[in-house]
Amino acid sequence: MNQLFKNNKELLLNTSVIELINYCKSLENEIIDNKQKFTIENKLIELIKDIYFSIIDTIQEDNDAKRFRNNRIDYEFALKNLKTYLENFSKDNNFRF
Repeated sequence: MNQLFKNNKELLLNTSVIELINYCKSLENEIIDNKQKFTIENKLIELIKDIYFSIIDTIQEDNDAKRFRNNRIDYEFALKNLKTYLENFSKDNNFRF
């Protein structure tokens, strides 16, 4: 803001200009807050998609194993991996469960 008024410092004392500066600062803070919320939402969407597609793949693998009489999916192991994934995601993105 000071750059805008560097040639007219006396304008910084004008009540309307002060109000305008304060309004601009509040808008800047709001934009920053919205960017942070958007980033968090994107990360959560990414997390949900990863889990969803992982579940789909695991079910498909298990169905294939049943059909071809191979070793079936160890769901306990799969759930432990999911838990580890969630813990790492939480730590990496500063989320708390």
